[in-house]
Amino acid sequence: MNNAENPVIPTGWEFLVTGISAALIILLVVAVVRLARSQAVTAAERLGLLLFCLVVPLLGPVLTLALLRRRDQRVVSSADKSSAARPSAARRARR
Repeated sequence: MNNAENPVIPTGWEFLVTGISAALIILLVVAVVRLARSQAVTAAERLGLLLFCLVVPLLGPVLTLALLRRRDQRVVSSADKSSAARPSAARRARR
């Protein structure tokens, strides 16, 4: 019998490469979906970030998600400040 490995059965490094590739694709999909749903970026910024995600496989999606998180927090905090500045209907009724 031949003691050579079976070429049909994947080796350990092939599983590793497949897992890393799957993780990168999932990260890219999450970044693109989050980018599409975000109200915090303009259309030009959205296009630039999308191209950046596609050109730079790991760094692009990670930086895009970090940027969107910062921008979304700014949008939420500015909305909270503006709603706190305006008196609510209940406060106006008490006056």
